[in-house]
Amino acid sequence: MKNNNYPTWLVPLDIAQELKEIGFDEPCTFAIDYTQYIEPFLVQHLNKGYNVVFYGEVRMLKYETLDKNLLDKIAIIPTWTDVLAWFRKKNLVGLVSYRYRDKNNKGFSFEILDEDTDVFLYNTYEQAQEALVYKLIEIYKSEQNENLHIRKNQRYRPHRNPQTLCCSSQSNEKIRL
Repeated sequence: MKNNNYPTWLVPLDIAQELKEIGFDEPCTFAIDYTQYIEPFLVQHLNKGYNVVFYGEVRMLKYETLDKNLLDKIAIIPTWTDVLAWFRKKNLVGLVSYRYRDKNNKGFSFEILDEDTDVFLYNTYEQAQEALVYKLIEIYKSEQNENLHIRKNQRYRPHRNPQTLCCSSQSNEKIRL
């Protein structure tokens, strides 16, 4: 959905849907109706009959607090800042930077701390930011699957620190990861 009324500081609907699938449920100011695909709307507490929306009238929306009848119709739309902050809480820190090697080899790229990712150059910051979030989603899903596998094997693995020693839950012996 490309719409002139869709602000660039909100993530696109397809990313919002993927974030919902992986458990993103942070308070957000904007939502969108899946069934109508019109521009995002503010969630207001009261409607006083005029067009001004005061901060106190804005309600932060979470899937957890959304009416169950609306779950299939409404997507919560976070800002890019909200999404990157959520991933930082999950120990996935990503950033976009500008790279200049020469006049024919320049552009924006992203990196994720403690992750080996290929470097691609993008023409715009926004393209690199979108690619970063897709990669963060991919890594997060992979880690969730790995954590599920580990739980099935009854073994604890600390999050993203391969040099750490840990103990198997089946014995007290130390294992090097």
